[in-house]
Amino acid sequence: AVGLGLAYGMFKLLIALASLEVPRLGAVRFDAMTVAFTAMLCVGTALLVGLGPGVQASWRSLTEILNGSGSRVARTHRLRRVFVVVQVGLAIVLLVCAGLVGKSFLNLLRIDIGFAPANVLTLDVSIPRASFERHQAFYTALLAAVRAMPGVQATGAVYQRPLEFTGIGMDAGFVIEGQRQYVDSEKNPRVNLESITPDYFRAIGTAVVRGRAFTDADTLPAPRVAIMSQRLANHLWPGQDPIGKAILPPGQGLDAQGRSRWATVVGVVQDARYRGINDPRYDLYLPEAQIPGMRVKHLMVRTTVDAASLTSSIRAEARRLDPTVLVENAVVMTSFVERATAPWRFSAWTLGLLGVIALALASFGVFATLSQS
Repeated sequence: AVGLGLAYGMFKLLIALASLEVPRLGAVRFDAMTVAFTAMLCVGTALLVGLGPGVQASWRSLTEILNGSGSRVARTHRLRRVFVVVQVGLAIVLLVCAGLVGKSFLNLLRIDIGFAPANVLTLDVSIPRASFERHQAFYTALLAAVRAMPGVQATGAVYQRPLEFTGIGMDAGFVIEGQRQYVDSEKNPRVNLESITPDYFRAIGTAVVRGRAFTDADTLPAPRVAIMSQRLANHLWPGQDPIGKAILPPGQGLDAQGRSRWATVVGVVQDARYRGINDPRYDLYLPEAQIPGMRVKHLMVRTTVDAASLTSSIRAEARRLDPTVLVENAVVMTSFVERATAPWRFSAWTLGLLGVIALALASFGVFATLSQS
């Protein structure tokens, strides 16, 4: 009965501590089947422990038992000590596992995710069936209008915002200068391809470590440009300056003369985690104006005020610019980070509680054994 009470309390506590993003959390139940299974286990254990010595005693006469009691008691004590050592050892193993998971969770929190999620509001903003020109004109006007709102530091837009979907994104191949198109692309790693607007890095809090960010001059008729993560630049050109290098990213098509549209690397930025906190990738960024087939769809707004308080104003401004616009999923970026770490946090709490209870049970077992002895 005490065990069921503790289990029910732990169940409620863990559910309260866990995030809704923990896989299959909604399927966890504490119901009649749980109670029945526990009761059967307790009865079976009691029968096994209680009937064993009784059956053994029934096989011997009283005189035989009394005459051989010394050696049998010694064997019983040795067996009891073995059980105590095993129980304490298993409890310590569980505590060690809990400590390792907790340490992994703390290390996960210390990882530099490559952006600053605090005070960043993000919204899904899209216009159904809009042409590229209409979509670009809308976003240009929306970014300017939001940037002028009180409390807004920077605004930008991106094709796929960080940590929204674990493992899901745009994987792409490419070639660099000196390599043959369609032949040597397999020599290079697959990259996480992102389409962004100017000032996106300032809005998300990703530092430009070399070169420059995209500007309003990086339009469709202008020379093609690209920005890559520091990890990708070091991989492609170790010990060299990547600024000015040529790269042929996907989706660029051909120019008027039928030649491939090579892009010039104009900047290198801090490595960021887009697919998962513990899933580093190579990142390649292209200006949204130069890649019509990969339109931005997530607005990013860095604020000096409560980020969520700007949601209604941004939604109203977007609908003023285009009544057909869809504005959905307004969240603060910290929620994505919390969701990404939720399974680790849940595992650390669960193993920690189980380890403490296992150690308590082992301690109680040692106390009972010594008292009986």
